[in-house]
Amino acid sequence: MISIRASLAVCCLLLAPGSSFAEALAPATHRFIEATAHRAALMGPVVEAKAVLGQPIFDPAQEARVLAVAAREGAAQGLAVGPYQTFVQAQMALARGIQGRWTPAAAPPDSAEAARKTLKDLRRAIAATTAAQLAALSQTLPLLPRQGDAFQNALAAALRAQGAREGEITALAEAALALRFAPPAPEGLAALEARGTLRVGTTGDYAPFSYRTAGGALAGIDIDLAQAFAESLGLELELVETSWPTLTADLKSGAFDLALSGISRTLARAAVPGSSFSEPYHRGGKAPIIRCEDQTRFASWEAIDQPGVRAVVNPGGTNEAFARSRYRQASLRVHEDNRTIFREIAEGRADVMVTDLIEVQLWAGRDRRLCPALGTARLTYAEKGGWVAAPPGSPLTTLFNLWLAQQQGSGVLADRFRAHGVGP
Repeated sequence: MISIRASLAVCCLLLAPGSSFAEALAPATHRFIEATAHRAALMGPVVEAKAVLGQPIFDPAQEARVLAVAAREGAAQGLAVGPYQTFVQAQMALARGIQGRWTPAAAPPDSAEAARKTLKDLRRAIAATTAAQLAALSQTLPLLPRQGDAFQNALAAALRAQGAREGEITALAEAALALRFAPPAPEGLAALEARGTLRVGTTGDYAPFSYRTAGGALAGIDIDLAQAFAESLGLELELVETSWPTLTADLKSGAFDLALSGISRTLARAAVPGSSFSEPYHRGGKAPIIRCEDQTRFASWEAIDQPGVRAVVNPGGTNEAFARSRYRQASLRVHEDNRTIFREIAEGRADVMVTDLIEVQLWAGRDRRLCPALGTARLTYAEKGGWVAAPPGSPLTTLFNLWLAQQQGSGVLADRFRAHGVGP
């Protein structure tokens, strides 16, 4: 077995501009072959380090991780994932072959610590060859079929110099020639139609907009709206449960197409890139809810924000933002479960919570121990809207706005509110 330095020199010689193979090859094809040969040349030092550490040549778990990463990297470069994974598998088989036939160097790593460091450095170098291959492929892929024989001959010569066998080389060359770009992924409404579903994010903890029934099913005004809108598009509804602390991150990650959960239209949310709000379908604002027996005690905001008053709030949304900005003297405690938070007030473990007036009215109607502190007065103004995971003016935003206007104009939206125990 020749040394790495000598074999790379042979590779470069074979790919030099004066060689017969090189004359038919594009510069990007040269770079792809060089990166592939360089990767193969690293396999000897890899197996030497593995031998010191007692690691096997064939590691199924590691190869599975490599294939998973390859799927992401190939897709990011616009490659069809299946053929690229086949290429990576052929490359790993070639690497195993070289490692199995490798003649150890005279001075392998002399300690486990040195071997671990060497293997770490080698894996960085291997990752660099992958990046170089992908960069070259983005330019040379359309040309490879026309360079077929010259490409295969140059690749074979470069890999033979690293100790690869003919069967391994042929499999890798055929896999390389089978690589192709993936068709453009559908976007916008075409993506929804291709998938057949409308994914709607919802928290399931904010009645009357989104909550769970005693049987655990999602229900509420927004669940009704989501179902009706999906049907209007000819799509199945897929409800994706999210939470107030993770709502923005989930929308950014593409977890859903549209969020409906009594979501306040705020400047911070509207500024999230690639998102937009629908027109408002409810207007309200923040209001305090208390025990009915404390109505005389808490007749104004100034009376509520006093030392000794125990305020409670659910985390992550506009309620917490309001509470942290407005309470100056009352104590504030975060209660993680919005579905049980009103019980904290009714049962005397807290004195007040500020939430949207519509929720105050709903819970005051459900639990005779609870009352609005300030009647129908609001401390702020707020609007509820659908939060679309698409930029302003997108087809989905436009269609949802048109559909929503029809629901409002026809009275269907008001009926949905009344069906869930509140007025619009």
